[in-house]
Amino acid sequence: FMNIRKEKYSNDTLTKIKLFENCNDTKNKWNTKKIHATLLIPKHLLLHLKKISSTSKKSLIVQNLLQKYKELLLSDETLFTNKLNTLYEETGLELEKVSFPVEEEIWAELKQLRILLNWSICKIMSFIIYLDS
Repeated sequence: FMNIRKEKYSNDTLTKIKLFENCNDTKNKWNTKKIHATLLIPKHLLLHLKKISSTSKKSLIVQNLLQKYKELLLSDETLFTNKLNTLYEETGLELEKVSFPVEEEIWAELKQLRILLNWSICKIMSFIIYLDS
């Protein structure tokens, strides 16, 4: 999946990454059925999201962003938390609902990242959109 420098990560983080890699080995078993995901995105990121939507199909936005930044999310151990509570966006942000058609496989991958990072899917997508802006 990706080259991991083992000395860079704690054993707990390496175990999480290994579990993530094993789950992704089952990609071919998924249907290509699309679901509609509704996410809460901060208002200040919506302009960039609209710019992305105008250049690519809406159904591929989540997939393209995830492919582009997944390795970065997995390679930075400072993003991993050992807290039991899931991290959400900061309070006080003006959040807006945005609906995306997403393939089940991509949604499952986002759920795996949610467990691995202990972040909400909305926070992961907001972070990825922020990285892309």
